[in-house]
Amino acid sequence: MAEFDLEVRCPACGARFKVPRIRRGARQECPVCGHAMRIGGADAYDEDLAEAGRFPEGAPAPLPRPPGFASPGKSWDRPAATPSGRCVICAVEEKHPNPKTVASVVCELTDILPLEARVQVAEGMGVLAEDIDARVAEDIVARLGREGVEAFALDHALIPEVKDVSFVRVSDLTDEGLHLQVDVHGNVQIISWDRIMGGFCTKRRISPGPPRRKAGGGIRSPIHMPGYGTFRTMTRVRTRSHQPSAREQEARCALLARAGGGGLGAVTFSESQVSYAYLKERLKPRGPSKFQLLISDILRHTPGAFYPPSTWDVAVGQLMRIAWMKEDDDYPAYRRWMVCKIAYHWRRASE
Repeated sequence: MAEFDLEVRCPACGARFKVPRIRRGARQECPVCGHAMRIGGADAYDEDLAEAGRFPEGAPAPLPRPPGFASPGKSWDRPAATPSGRCVICAVEEKHPNPKTVASVVCELTDILPLEARVQVAEGMGVLAEDIDARVAEDIVARLGREGVEAFALDHALIPEVKDVSFVRVSDLTDEGLHLQVDVHGNVQIISWDRIMGGFCTKRRISPGPPRRKAGGGIRSPIHMPGYGTFRTMTRVRTRSHQPSAREQEARCALLARAGGGGLGAVTFSESQVSYAYLKERLKPRGPSKFQLLISDILRHTPGAFYPPSTWDVAVGQLMRIAWMKEDDDYPAYRRWMVCKIAYHWRRASE
């Protein structure tokens, strides 16, 4: 590093980058997430952490993260299922493993094509392989462990069915549970906290598409050519690209609650589908965001539920570390990984 450079760490996303020393004391935007911070020493860094929401004034103490498979402290009465002998293999951690490493192991022990195996790992959002024989799945998990990839195998019969819960908005949050307004007449359904088995937060990463020609609106200009006369041509000069709406850029949360028959009900809502009136005096101009307070309250009321590290980051103000969804298929794949994790989590805890 040159002596005239300073290494700066973004308090919002954790990215590290270099800036000239002459910028000390000035405001600088992070090249990764765009968060504005003050360039300086530790004091300036602490101030930026407070502005980013990590240590807001008057905020509750940071939430302690539970260990990998903590005892849930609640029961999940699921009917006994006959093993199907076919398994899904999932990563233990939320981070994505190297597709080449996983695909080489899967292809060596199965007849899956290398390209198909790599695509599954790259796009599976944690689901590494599907429909694998149970005995082969155990060997794959053991081999992946020796390659530094922690994984687990779960029988298809043990994966609970997930149904979406229909509601209008989240109307309140109390010690009793999460209040859902189910229709326009104001009827409320309460999801008690002991029914929630886990959840996750996501956000869609939208990049503007390539410029597109706008229909019509061209300029009709005359062209005079000596000896041939005057011609009029239509030149389309105005272009436009897709601009994401505010609703598309909102973060959303999905809570998976116990339902009848041993299944799960998915309560999915975005930032604008919540009534934050219950927060009252906790809302401050320079304090944590409404969505951060909501997620931290949900995590405090469900200490035995399973949440991935990215959701805990949202609860403590690291909003840029939320789970980003790049494609339309990423969300269903990520939810399937979460359902498998919850089923495996509670199966391990009940053993």
